[in-house]
Amino acid sequence: MSIAAGVLAASGGVFGAWTATAKTVDLTVDGVPTTLTTHDATVADVLAERGISYGARDEVAPAPQTPVTSGTQIVVRYSRNVTLNIAGGDQKVVPTTALTVGDLLDALRYREESRVSASRSTPIGRQGLSLDIAPARDVPVSVGGKPATTVVTTGLTVSDALTEAKIKFDGDDEILPAKDAKLDDLDAKGITVNVVEYKESEKKSDIDFETERRRTSELDEGETKVKTEGKKGVRVETIREKFVNGKSVEKKPKGKAKTEKEPVNKIVLVGTGDSDSDSSSSGGSGSGGSGSGGSGGSGSGGSGSGGSGDSEEADTSQSPASGNSCKASYYWEPQPTASGERFNPNAMTAAHKTLPLGTRIKVTNPSNGKTVVVRINDRGPYVSGRCLDLSKAAMEAIGGTSAGVITVKWDKL
Repeated sequence: MSIAAGVLAASGGVFGAWTATAKTVDLTVDGVPTTLTTHDATVADVLAERGISYGARDEVAPAPQTPVTSGTQIVVRYSRNVTLNIAGGDQKVVPTTALTVGDLLDALRYREESRVSASRSTPIGRQGLSLDIAPARDVPVSVGGKPATTVVTTGLTVSDALTEAKIKFDGDDEILPAKDAKLDDLDAKGITVNVVEYKESEKKSDIDFETERRRTSELDEGETKVKTEGKKGVRVETIREKFVNGKSVEKKPKGKAKTEKEPVNKIVLVGTGDSDSDSSSSGGSGSGGSGSGGSGGSGSGGSGSGGSGDSEEADTSQSPASGNSCKASYYWEPQPTASGERFNPNAMTAAHKTLPLGTRIKVTNPSNGKTVVVRINDRGPYVSGRCLDLSKAAMEAIGGTSAGVITVKWDKL
């Protein structure tokens, strides 16, 4: 064999050995794949030979000191900064080797329901990016008294969560906690929506009638007769009832009650006549004469009573009464009295229910000290709380006509 042939054979053997030791490696840098042949011993050697540098935050897999064999897959991902603008005002910068928004969200464990300003497939370049995100969360919500169910929301407040979950409510409903409460502040109970409704109904009730007692000379004294039967009226009231989650919790009247039907008062006629008036009026000493005339003579018939009644004048020389106290009214329409004489509004007379006819009493108005002496010649008054019905002249003498009804003191003379 010649020398040249020997050298060629030797070089061929070396080349074959060199080729036999070559390794095929897959290298991917930031998602870009390359297949290469190398005689480098480690991952670091492979990267150094190709001028690929990396830092502490960059991701190299497998580790740089790992020996390289044929079929080794080397992945290099450079770190880049992503600014997260989190709903509610928080902001943070996150270093990541993720190549897409979706990879980043998965790495940070954000739920798929989270609301993000970019799609999950958006690539993240070496320059990084800014991302707005509203994280999704679970919130328990109870509506209308039913057991709570879990809703997923990206909102910040109670109102946001209810709106996002399409839970309807109105101004009457009770929201706990308040609609503007932060979801970050919720306790384990979550949100409660109490459904509030109002219903109106009518309530009818009776209106009691009053009883009027009217004096009449057409009936004997002490005799009574019902002229008109009393009838109750009807009052209608609107009731507003509050229901919470279907249960009645409150009833209140709405506005003022209205009268649907007025009551009809019962009218009772009270006799003031005298069954013996015909015979007594013709006698000189009967009730129509000296009885009604009192201190004024014994004239016969009706003229005796009229004359003595007209002659009575106010006696203001008396000391004030200090005994009995009651309400007193006055009247002025001419009519037959219980004593048989015709009522004279200008005489100093009065009506009392029980004092004997002809009794003289002094009556004092405590508000001004004025006193008058009157003669009882009639029965009444038949109004609760009153004991005297004075003639108009007597009431004027003690200064009570403007009030109509006054409190007086009286003593029997």
